[in-house]
Amino acid sequence: MTATIETYSGINDYKKLTFVVNKETKQHQFHTELREVEVSGFTNLNEIFNMHLSKRQTKFVEVLYSGGYDSEVVLQSCMLNKIPVRAITMRIVHHGILVNTPDLYYAERFCRQHDIEQKFVDLHSDVFVEDTSEFLTYLTPYMISEPHVAMHMWLFEQCTGYPVMGGEYNWPWEHESTISPFRHDYSFYDDFLKSKGIDGIGNMLSHSLESNALLINAHKTLFDSKKHGTDTWRLPKFRQELFGKLGYKLELRLRSYGFNHIASTEWRPRTQSTLGITKNSISWGPTIAKAIGSDSSGYNERF
Repeated sequence: MTATIETYSGINDYKKLTFVVNKETKQHQFHTELREVEVSGFTNLNEIFNMHLSKRQTKFVEVLYSGGYDSEVVLQSCMLNKIPVRAITMRIVHHGILVNTPDLYYAERFCRQHDIEQKFVDLHSDVFVEDTSEFLTYLTPYMISEPHVAMHMWLFEQCTGYPVMGGEYNWPWEHESTISPFRHDYSFYDDFLKSKGIDGIGNMLSHSLESNALLINAHKTLFDSKKHGTDTWRLPKFRQELFGKLGYKLELRLRSYGFNHIASTEWRPRTQSTLGITKNSISWGPTIAKAIGSDSSGYNERF
């Protein structure tokens, strides 16, 4: 027996999300349709982000700041647009050991250097996941298999302002006119916020059709597999160059995989066994097609 969940996300509901759940086979289907909607006309990412935040109901924007590039770009945009902002940063404690120290180093230093208020929140991951299984209460409604997504959802609940997560855009292919799908694991932050009555943004980078298209086009234009590749040490350099091209100054840093490795190797097999595995696909119209240099709408289910 299958059940279909349909929801919308982004400005003007441009992302239509269709999730077909089969609890018997535990093999699910998730599709994102990037619909053609009315756009603002802004072509500068900072102006687009300012437009995203103009609909907030509270004075302060509260950025979920891991110390990574995406959330740091949102912080910089708030500063450039003179929007009151604070950072909320999660310290992950695993069996008494602080496991996201490298990210915390960059996060604390950036906020200190730019005089940004920063709030630290501690989460004991071993209790959250292993002792109480509280993390499953966040994941089960969406059949999500990535354990750290539950931690993001928990962190949203700790916010007191207008919470914003940096998020992601659709990765364009270098030698084909196509984009990779959104993974269903990371697509329900906005729906989670709505279900909790929290006014915020679960994916800033792709919150509007124009922000997604702009980032896709900038990526497509800049990326060179020989130069950038997808290696742990080369990909951060590409991200630095990408956001630099769009007007943001970022310190080069290595991407930290420490805690994600724990979550993926120790906990994800459990969630996949319990909740199942999802196949992802995406379709898009003329705006995204133009961003990737195509003349026609498209569909893709490969990464």
